Amino acid sequence: MPRVSVIVPNFNYRNCLDRRIKSILAQTYNDYEIILLDDCSTDGSAEVIELYRDNPKVSSIVYNEENSGSAFRQWKKGIDLANGELIWIAESDDFCDPCFLAILVSAFDRDPNCVISFCRSETVIDGRPTGRVHNMQKRMKNDFIMSGRNFCNKWQKHGNFIVNASSALIKKDCAKRVDTRYTTYKGAGDLLFWFDAALQGNVHFFCKPMNKYSLHPDSQTAELSGKKQNFEESLKIRKIFHKEGFLNNWEYYKFKGYLCYYIKNSRILSAEEKRALFSDAGYNPTIGLYVAAKTVTRTLHRLLTFNKSKA
Repeated sequence: MPRVSVIVPNFNYRNCLDRRIKSILAQTYNDYEIILLDDCSTDGSAEVIELYRDNPKVSSIVYNEENSGSAFRQWKKGIDLANGELIWIAESDDFCDPCFLAILVSAFDRDPNCVISFCRSETVIDGRPTGRVHNMQKRMKNDFIMSGRNFCNKWQKHGNFIVNASSALIKKDCAKRVDTRYTTYKGAGDLLFWFDAALQGNVHFFCKPMNKYSLHPDSQTAELSGKKQNFEESLKIRKIFHKEGFLNNWEYYKFKGYLCYYIKNSRILSAEEKRALFSDAGYNPTIGLYVAAKTVTRTLHRLLTFNKSKA
């Protein structure tokens, strides 16, 4: 059996697909299989996929007869097909350094309790690396190892700090134990997937930006940005975190306050959509004022404390 199962879910990324597969085949670490999944692409992606049908590293090729409606359903399909101990969901529009697998696999060799190993993501625009780290990861200054619970409390409950699935390896047993509720989402399922997975063990982070994360105006992330479904999914997941005790009341109401601020000032949402979202969030102007006042108070306290320490 291969040590790593590389799942390549694809939907209409014919122009990126060959580069993606070649970056996998160029890895210095060689103990892996490749599972190619196409979600009923209409751009001729199958022509590129068929070029690799006879490659000994390719163990499975699956074409959907109709689109699944969610990339996360493709993730689950790939995980169910995987033979390896470790899973790498290598999105078809991304690519990586040749040392990517060797370095991330080393975390599992050193730590039997490691369930997720991931690295920084460098953004790519029009096929060219920008040299810029994804905004979510700028606060992560050094390599670290921490328990998944600490990782979720410090980072993941506030947003998806594993910003791109292509940047991470996960133990297959761990991935299969993740609650399948993530497959019901279209945009924010990855936040929930990595959160549930991290709680099962330790998380290792490598500062080196070995993953190249492509940003497209026509990507699913861009398509959902600012849309009603995006707000709905974000709120639904924070309700889960709050209910399960990971977000305290202050953190939860602060999130809702910021969410309602963005909803109110959105130029994309209709008045009807705003009303529906406000209703879902339990929006109350008093809560918004409370959050604003509390934020200002905390900011002033930090500034005063900082100034006193300098004096």
